[in-house]
Formats: sequence, C-alpha cells, structure tokens
Amino acid sequence: MRYTKFVIENYKGIQKLTLDFEKRPLSKIITLVGLNESGKTSILQAINMLQTGVSRSERHKLIPKKDKLNFSGKVRVTGELVFTYEDNALLRKKVFELGFGDIKPVTTVVITREYRFLNSKFDDESNYWTIPIKLKKPGETVFKDMPAKSDEWQKIIAYIRDVLRPKILYYPDFLFDFPNKIYLDVETSESKKQIQFRDVIQDILTAINKDLTIENHLISRLKEKTEANQEALDHTLSKMSAEISNVVLGAWKNIMNIYGKEIFVEAKSERILVAVDHSEGQVTTESREVYYLEFRLKEGTERYYIAERSLGFKWFFTFLLFTEFRKNRKTDIGETLFLLDEPASNLHSTAQKKLLSKFDDLVSKGRLIYTTHSHHLINPKLLSGTYIVKNSGLNYERSFEFDTSNTKIEAILYKEFVAVNPAQQDYFQPVLDALDYQPGLLEKIPEIVITEGKFDYYIFRYVNEIVLNNKFTLLSFYPSNGADSNDQVIRLYLAWCRDFKILLDGDKAGDKAKKRYLKEFDNGLAENVITFQDIDPTFKYAIEELFTEDEKIAITKKFDDSLTAFEKSKFNTGIQSLFINEEMIALSDETIARFEKIFQRLSLGASNSDASQAHSPTG
Repeated sequence: MRYTKFVIENYKGIQKLTLDFEKRPLSKIITLVGLNESGKTSILQAINMLQTGVSRSERHKLIPKKDKLNFSGKVRVTGELVFTYEDNALLRKKVFELGFGDIKPVTTVVITREYRFLNSKFDDESNYWTIPIKLKKPGETVFKDMPAKSDEWQKIIAYIRDVLRPKILYYPDFLFDFPNKIYLDVETSESKKQIQFRDVIQDILTAINKDLTIENHLISRLKEKTEANQEALDHTLSKMSAEISNVVLGAWKNIMNIYGKEIFVEAKSERILVAVDHSEGQVTTESREVYYLEFRLKEGTERYYIAERSLGFKWFFTFLLFTEFRKNRKTDIGETLFLLDEPASNLHSTAQKKLLSKFDDLVSKGRLIYTTHSHHLINPKLLSGTYIVKNSGLNYERSFEFDTSNTKIEAILYKEFVAVNPAQQDYFQPVLDALDYQPGLLEKIPEIVITEGKFDYYIFRYVNEIVLNNKFTLLSFYPSNGADSNDQVIRLYLAWCRDFKILLDGDKAGDKAKKRYLKEFDNGLAENVITFQDIDPTFKYAIEELFTEDEKIAITKKFDDSLTAFEKSKFNTGIQSLFINEEMIALSDETIARFEKIFQRLSLGASNSDASQAHSPTG
C-alpha cells in the first residue's frame, strides 16, 4: 500500500489543505518550501497524527489559533491509500487462513482521524476506515458486502491496519543529543525517552539476522554471565559494530569523503533507582540492574562518544543510523512514509547539498516529505513534487508581525504557484521569492545557458545527464519563462560581469526574440543569444522537433501509455518524468548527433582544456 493523498482540516492554522501525490509527473520526494512560521511543521504534525493520534493532555493544542476563544468543530486528517497486487495477494491469503472464503480485490482505502471540540473543550474522537469489503464465503458463488460491525470486517481491517498499512515515520529534528547510553529494556527506554534509539538497535540486529532480538541476544546474555554467553555476546556486538560501520559510515564516506573511522558497540550494566507503584496506592523506590549499549567512534588511536564529535557528524550519523536501517526493515510492508522537518537546517550549504543526494536512496522503498527554507535543499528536478507553503497570518515584509486571527496556512503545488505569479523573471523565481532569497556578497555566480522555458530546461538536462551520462559537464541550464522574457536576467548578468547564453528555438518566435534582444542591448549580445538556426541552418523548428516522430510518441506514452500520437503538453510531462526518475529511453544516432551539435556550440566559451574535455567522444 502507499499513501496517495492527505486532506487536513482545522488543524492549528490550517483551515483546509490537500497534498495530492498522484499528480503527474509523479515524484516520491515531496518538498514543502516556505519561511519560518509559514506552517510547514504543522503539515507534518497533522500527517503524523493520522497514525499516532494525540494524547488527551495535548489535544487542546489542535484548536485553530484564530478560534482559541470559542471553538466548536472538528479537527480532521484524512489519508487515502491504494492497494497493490502484492497487498491483495497477502490479504487474500489471510482471508483464507481466517476461514472466511474469498475476498474481492481492494483498490483504495480512506482513513480518517478526527477530534471534536465544544466551546474549546475536547468532546470526542473518531478513527474510522472507509473500505468496501466483499466476501464470498465457502460454498457461495457471489461476493457480498460485509457490514462494518461484522466479525469478518473487523478482523480484516485489523490485519490491514497492523500488517499492510505503510508506516509513517516522523523525525522532527535529528539534532537531539545522541545519548552516551542506549538502554535496552522497554521500561527504562520509555522513562529515558529513548524508545526510538531502542528500536534502531532492533533494526540493526534484524539487518544482521532476522531472528536476533534485544531480549534474547543482548539482555539475556548480559544477565547470565557464563563463558558461552560472553562469547556469543562479544560476537553479536562485533557484528553490530561492523554493520553500523559499513552501512552508516559507508554512506558517510560517500557524502563527506571521510575515511578511517569505525564504530564500536559495547554492552554494559548499572544499578539505578526506579519508582514502583503498589496496589495499595503507595509508591516506593527500588534498586534495579539495567542494561545499555555505548556507541563510540574510533579515529586513529582514540575513541569518542558520538556526542563529542562535530555538529555535522552528529547530525549525519544520527540521520543515517535511523533511516538506513529503518528503510530496510523487513517487517514493514508497503511504502514507508518518512517525514523530515527542516533537515540539516543548521549545517553549511555543502552539507545540505550532499544530503540531497541521499534522499534518492531513502525513497528506494518509500516516500519522503521534508520541509525546508533553504534553497540549497531544493532540487530543481523535483519541482513537480514541491509545494509552496504560505501563511496569511504572517507579514512577510515585517517577519516579526504575526496576526493569529488571520492565520491561514496554504500549500500550493509549485507549477500552480508559478501560474498565478505571472510577474516572475524566470521559472525558479517564485520559489526564491517564497524563501526571500538574495545572493550573498561572496556567493559565486555560475555561468548559465538560459532556455526558453522549464520544459526546454528538462529536455536539455535529460539528454545531457541521463542519455549522454553528463558528457558535457560544464553546461549549467537555467529556465526562463519564455523566449522573450529574459531582460532582467540579462541585466543582472551584465552587471555581475558573468558569462551567459540564451538558447532559443529555430522557429519564428525564437528569431523574433533574438532580434529584439540585439536591438534592446545595442547588439552587445551578438555572441550571447543563439538560435538553433545559428548552430545548424536546418534546425528551423522548436525543440521537440529535435526528436524523431517515434521518439516523441514514446516519450508522450510515458505520461499515458494508452496514447498513440504526440501531444506536446503530455510529451513535456513525459520528459520531466524521465528526468526525475532517471529513466533511460533509447534515442537514435541522428537525435543524439543533433543534441551534441548544440551542446558543443554552447561549450565554446570554455577554456581550451575544458572544451576538449566537453568534446571528447563517448566510450
């Protein structure tokens, strides 16, 4: 199963908000972009509430901010999921085991959790499922609807809820202190607020061997101090150390190019005082032996606690420890949904960019929703799954002015946000505006090739990076909002004394735009503005004509496999999907030659050594 949509109503500052993950092009990584106080965290908390609920003592915090005085209504979160073929196979097997006969395949399920309030006081709660269940009992020939209160319906729902429903994992912040001691028994872990750490210990054991458990292979061996148990414990800890070093530090090497480190896991015990409740109502304390693990990092000849290392190391170590093992948990069926709130927000820009590379690995068996107000954590190729989050209660020009009575949190899909912001200078401008972004005084400004629009941008990046394996490494494409809308970008780059090129189609619109630029800037852009016809006189067409007819249809079918003819809008979405998913499609030698001719012309501004590298033949 996988989540396809969330609808949030009356949650804190959210009146009604929908996140739809099935809009094409599909993306398994969803980015929520917005300034502080925009409401990004509230969205994640609401989604997490669908699975975990909210304790009675915390429910008053759900009331919308503007209605705190007197709220009578419902706080509701709804999640929609779809069943896969594998889900239905497992469900059918369970139905047989329960002796219910056969079940008609399930397509979707809707889960709703709501809390009702009267005069700002909690009144009641509901957690209900909307799912049609049709059974064909032994000896019967027709599938029949099962009422929700029937024994069959209840047991089937319990199986879907406990086994098939994908997990939602909410990580508010990976900057919490990594404990020097991770307690192994449940009771102490709960009192020390370490349940998440205890769970990851079990994940590590399961990664080594699916039958290993904390109780049988760690605690029991620590309690019974025989020679055999000590040898078995030492072997288990050695395996754990190697597994963490390989999985976590192995990924760390790829991120930060750091080598020569190892993790060592040690098991110890101590006596602590614990409170004991008696049946007579008395509370006493007693001394109890508890067991824990210590993680230490070996650097050279020294060993350090994780908490003693740098902020960047602690953040990435904790992030990788939790996600690398959890994403491979064998008991998790379906598409695990990871929720990350402002990941790496306190780390430098290089570390943030490195983190983006790990997100693709994280969603190999799941889906990710993360919030950010950093432009370094926004991947241009994932803008189809990006939402701009804005709060009408926040004065974005005077950030310290916050009007709770006007709070209204909205999440707008990026392409829709672009459509209602017609004054943008280029396709990326709205997201930069949403973040109130301004380049730093020391920031390096890249040399760019400005394309006519976002789809030209995706086409050129797809062909160069995916089809040609990034053969032309010096090209940085940037999408404008049309052939004739680059005046502001031109003025900025001229003022910064940075090189740029504008690449236009070889049709009449491209030629007209070029003539206007040359007139507007007194022919000072003669080497900067290039049309396809400047590269090859036969390229008298728009960008999609660089492909063959068969290729255009094949790419169009990536949007909808039932299509049999080229449709430009669907072709554009298809190429975007191919780029996002890094999916290769075969292109003819003629098509590749046309694109390489364009890329070579665009690379002529590089140095001789760079240009020769860019022009080297593929292997």
